[in-house]
Amino acid sequence: MLICMRTTILLPDELYAEVRRLARDEEATITSVIERSLRAEIRRAQSPPKVAAYQIRALGGGRVRPGVDLRDNADVLSRMEGADAS
Repeated sequence: MLICMRTTILLPDELYAEVRRLARDEEATITSVIERSLRAEIRRAQSPPKVAAYQIRALGGGRVRPGVDLRDNADVLSRMEGADAS
């Protein structure tokens, strides 16, 4: 058994006219157009935002200095901290 809630919504005249036009063009009911639109907006709001992948830009030629091993985090960190001190 399908249970539906009857409700009243207030729409600006121009929006209601667009909904009526869309329903007429699709041979659908105004209710089905509004329901479909609400469902689509709820899905969009619940989906995670699309975020661009984080990119690192190399400065100063883009090469690692001689003697730096990027696999050794402690060494990289100590070199970075040493660079700040100078």
